[in-house]
Amino acid sequence: VNGDDEASKKLRRWMSDQRAEYRLLQSGKQSKMSDVKIARLRELGFDFDAADKRADQLSQKTRAGYKPRKEWQDMYAKLLEYKEQEGTTVIDRRDKENAELRAWVNEQNMAYRHMREGKLKKGLGLTEEKRRLLEEAGHEFVHYTFEERLEQLRQFKEENDGSVAVPVEHELLGKWASKMREKYRRYQEGKKVPGITRDEIDKLTEVGFQNTKRRLVNRDKEDTHWNTMFAALQQFKAENGHCNVSTTPPHTDLTKWVISQRREHKKLKEDKESMLTASRLMKLNDIGFQFRQRADYVSWNDRVQQLRDYKAQHGDLRIPVSNPDLGWFVSSQREEYRKRIDGAHSSLTDERYNDLQELGFVFVAGKRKGQIMAPRKTWDERFRELLAFKSEHGHCVV
Repeated sequence: VNGDDEASKKLRRWMSDQRAEYRLLQSGKQSKMSDVKIARLRELGFDFDAADKRADQLSQKTRAGYKPRKEWQDMYAKLLEYKEQEGTTVIDRRDKENAELRAWVNEQNMAYRHMREGKLKKGLGLTEEKRRLLEEAGHEFVHYTFEERLEQLRQFKEENDGSVAVPVEHELLGKWASKMREKYRRYQEGKKVPGITRDEIDKLTEVGFQNTKRRLVNRDKEDTHWNTMFAALQQFKAENGHCNVSTTPPHTDLTKWVISQRREHKKLKEDKESMLTASRLMKLNDIGFQFRQRADYVSWNDRVQQLRDYKAQHGDLRIPVSNPDLGWFVSSQREEYRKRIDGAHSSLTDERYNDLQELGFVFVAGKRKGQIMAPRKTWDERFRELLAFKSEHGHCVV
């Protein structure tokens, strides 16, 4: 599908989702893709590996050394002029006059990084010709993978009597080590840390990056216990259809844990230190756990008023499910909305739907304003669209 109309774009996104779900299934991870869906798509001639083939074509094009476009050559000429005047291709961020050139140089560095990491992206391919020209201009591509940085850290440790206290001014490792210390600290505090994985944290700990291994181990034990009890709550819901664990004696381990989650939630609302992280709060909200007990029941009209108050304060209703006051309500209404559009029984009546719609409630997380209220099509509806496309065009190249 090469059309730019909205219907073509949506069908392309749906087919991309099918390939993503297929890859999850192939890697043994949880997936919405089933054997029945795979068989139906293959009957149409659907190519699950089309994305990989496009990536290979892009890689071949990148290696082929195509002549750079005129726009690229013009910026390259400006870089040569800058190098002749300043003696370097490194442009200071405070140099406003050459901000555009600096942004272009950063794009070339990013393309080099993607090439090193095997993440070639359309429009950012660094051909051999481009790389040769930049290196001839004296530009140095400097990018180290995490494993290369780790090896440099080990070398530093050997040369400094077993110490990994890298000073910020260290030419090779200073800035990187400083960033890693901050990420390492935030990770230990249970905060979400982009740009670093658990495996990388473990490798830094093994090297002795910081003398906080005991704290990390204690955190691991606490995480393990929380995840175990959360799994027990999920099992309880699967068996009973709800998360309303009885809190009357005698207390089971699950009862005690549920009580503690409500206690930690109360601390969170009071701006006190709490073990209930945003990630945990989202998980509990997603399965419909009620932090308020039945005695604290809030009517529908009161909830709608809370939404009005939130919108008056924040300007919109893009409420994260980690919100301690409205998170569970938001999550449950989105779930009821999914049931409604799938034709299943839903507590989201026409009247309630209209109440939320008039306020601008975000029924589908991540959608921009103007796309929020568009009805989501089912898998079978998208499949029929694909079937119609093949009948018209004779192929499934979407």
